[in-house]
Amino acid sequence: MRARPSTSSSRRRATIVTGWPQQGKTLREHPAYTPERVATVVRTSMADLVPPEHQPPEVNSTSLGMTEMCSVHVSWDQYDPLPVSRRGTFGKTLPGIEHKVVDPDTLEEVPANVDGELWARGYSLMQGLHRREREEVFEPDGWYRTGDAGHFDEDGWFFFTGRLGEMVKTSGGANVAPAEVEAALMAYPDVLEAYVTGIPEAGRGEVVVGAVVPRGDATIDADELRARLKRDLSAYKIPKHLWVCTKAELPFLDSGKIKKQELAEMLAARFGADA
Repeated sequence: MRARPSTSSSRRRATIVTGWPQQGKTLREHPAYTPERVATVVRTSMADLVPPEHQPPEVNSTSLGMTEMCSVHVSWDQYDPLPVSRRGTFGKTLPGIEHKVVDPDTLEEVPANVDGELWARGYSLMQGLHRREREEVFEPDGWYRTGDAGHFDEDGWFFFTGRLGEMVKTSGGANVAPAEVEAALMAYPDVLEAYVTGIPEAGRGEVVVGAVVPRGDATIDADELRARLKRDLSAYKIPKHLWVCTKAELPFLDSGKIKKQELAEMLAARFGADA
């Protein structure tokens, strides 16, 4: 297990920092940023916040939580290093909680390593929603449909792939996880932030589109960026259109999270005729 910082100069400094992944590069671009200010961070969901020379060599888990469960319900010790084979896991089911992964169409439980919708129940699950009948909220046997997509492996480790409502259902019948495309875009040094969603494609499903914010004074050509993605993603995952914009042009919640529905409407207005 990785030792927690214990020197007098770092005893009260943060060792775990959370936030939306896209915020990491933005924080690192801030004039007040210095590597020393994050030297004690051993785990963060904003990988770009921590410079490579200070990143821990271990692989750590990322917790999954939601308001309806009162906190995280899939997690692991954030200081406990994981083997590389567990890279990307969100941890295991916490004590007192039950999970299963279900095909959202057939409502049948799926085997290990098969993606589906995560269902949960247990002591921390909410009792209900205001002015909603219980049968509208829960399954007959008490399961709550989280709307999160992913799978458990054969050893009970959960891998999150995205929100079901945000999955882009292409005209070819494939599902595209926006987070995967966003991660590929943000791996390029000239991209500060990236947001991906789907817009209707002439009654044939959806087409993948996105918005990218250049880093600093970088100049990004949307077509050239799409060409680069062909080296890293399958063809059906590559956005048909990319809007190169400033961060101020994008819709955000006060929490810093992108308003995906509003973004989709903006991109549909911009590219809908060409979808």
